[in-house]
This record gives sequence, structure tokens and C-alpha cells, in this order.
Amino acid sequence: MSEDYKVLRIISIAFKVLALLVFLGTNLITFLTIMQGPPGSGQHIAFNIFNLLFPIFIGLFKTLFLYTLGELVILFIGMKSDLEKINHSLTNKK
Repeated sequence: MSEDYKVLRIISIAFKVLALLVFLGTNLITFLTIMQGPPGSGQHIAFNIFNLLFPIFIGLFKTLFLYTLGELVILFIGMKSDLEKINHSLTNKK
């Protein structure tokens, strides 16, 4: 793969790193919430489970979204280089 579009490649890596940080941060916060102590005594158990698991689901969605954006940037760079190769080969046939 050529070294064109260095800034876009850096942005793609930044999206992936940010996705990793979101994943780790969400899991760390949830773990710390669990270790903090037993949930409130006046609440239903289903409510407590929802309060613990909902941030994990949101964090996974954010992680997936950011990682997908990073991969999408790389995909567009690859498509652009492939289209340039096709265009170059078609213009050389004439």
C-alpha cells in the first residue's frame, strides 16, 4: 500500500485508539461501580443489573462505531488507489 494520504491514515489510527480507550474506560468504570459495594437496598434486582450492564452496551456501541470509522477511512483510501490504477490502465490502452 502506498504512503499517500498520511493524514487520513493517522486519523484512522486515532479513531482506533479512541475506540480502544472508550472500551477500556467503560469497562473500568463499570468494574469500579461493581466493586464499590452492593447496590441500593431499596431497588429491584433487575434495575440494578440494568444500571450495571447498560453502560457496557453503550460503550461497546461507541467502540464499534469508532473502530468502524477508522476502517472506513482505510477502505476509502484503498478504493481511491484502486480507482487510480484502473484509470491509469484504461488511459494507457488508448
